Amino acid sequence: MKQFFRLDAILCSSFIFLFIGFLWIIPAQFEVLDPVGEALSDMELTDIVFSKLRNSQVSHTDTNIVLVNIGHLKRDEVGELLSNIDAGNPKVIGIDAFFRAKKTFDEDIGLIMGLGNVNSPVVMVNELLLPHPNSDCFDSIAYSNPLFTQNTTSGFSNFITGGNEGYRTVRQWMPFGCASDSTIPAFTSKVLEIYDPANYKAMVARDNLLETINWTGNYKAFFHLDYSDVLKKSFNPNFLKDKIVLLGYIGPQMGVPSFEDIFFTPLNEKTAGRSFPDMYGVTVHANILAQMLNNRYINTLPTWVNGLIALVLVYLNVVLFLFIAERYKVYYDLITKVLILVELIALFTITIFGLHWLSIKVELTVAFLALVFSGDLTELYIGSLKHLGANAFRKVKGLFR
Repeated sequence: MKQFFRLDAILCSSFIFLFIGFLWIIPAQFEVLDPVGEALSDMELTDIVFSKLRNSQVSHTDTNIVLVNIGHLKRDEVGELLSNIDAGNPKVIGIDAFFRAKKTFDEDIGLIMGLGNVNSPVVMVNELLLPHPNSDCFDSIAYSNPLFTQNTTSGFSNFITGGNEGYRTVRQWMPFGCASDSTIPAFTSKVLEIYDPANYKAMVARDNLLETINWTGNYKAFFHLDYSDVLKKSFNPNFLKDKIVLLGYIGPQMGVPSFEDIFFTPLNEKTAGRSFPDMYGVTVHANILAQMLNNRYINTLPTWVNGLIALVLVYLNVVLFLFIAERYKVYYDLITKVLILVELIALFTITIFGLHWLSIKVELTVAFLALVFSGDLTELYIGSLKHLGANAFRKVKGLFR
């Protein structure tokens, strides 16, 4: 017990975490690290679950949601699209597109008529603007032109993205946002409220500011139609009955790559150094809706729990490494490096399969880093820092005699 609570273990553990904190705040301005930083800056270990373990298993189609690509249609063509879709009596229609400024009379009146004649509830998108620096709220909301929002509801379409503009990765979403001290539902939350009030209440009851997306798949994991099929009526409208129909941009034609309204996701086959974004915005919305409809939420451990895990693991390692240094000094490097390797493999397995099997996300980045350096830093503490600290303490103590 005395070995376990010794002062050296506490001081050495503190030194390790100070070192990790120093690494965390080093400015990423070293040219030699730029290629590595660019490739890995927006990667998470748990991306492997979706890109490697689950992506190959996604063979089912979510039958509740239908995606319709609007490409670069004119507004009057979107109006015609809506009329043809509404003939199938969907339960709710969501439109992931903005119609801000007025255009020609023919274009605008066609969309106005299309929206006005739809019998199904229509949810449009808005955008939260100007995040407040001192809170989670936004200062304003941008809507489509009022000409097109009559008899519709809306929800914000903002995504939470990591990385820079060239590497926008979506992993989480906000069920609700705040603008001008008012609670604003997300686009998907508003669609869910209309389509399935019971599941909507269950989502609200979770009371989470952020949710991690449990990905279903790309647009092929959902029923999908290209605008040409809908305009030509070369589809059976009956299969839209009582479904969620989401209109949005999925390329100039369905499946044709484009950089417009597209994001990286953990489903990207290249988890580092990605070359091309893999999912359009409306498909991200579809994944979020599928998650809520099927109650497939991911539970994330609180930050303090992740920190406590890192603290306990590092402290136990330091206690063990101090013992090894005293009793088996000759074999210190061999023993500690083997132990660290085993621990890292165990943590990797727990992180990956905890998410894959239990839908529990554990963030152990600090623990991984601390364990990687724990052997060498403990050796540095024993060989140098301990004696330097003791000498400095004696000199300071001598000043007060």
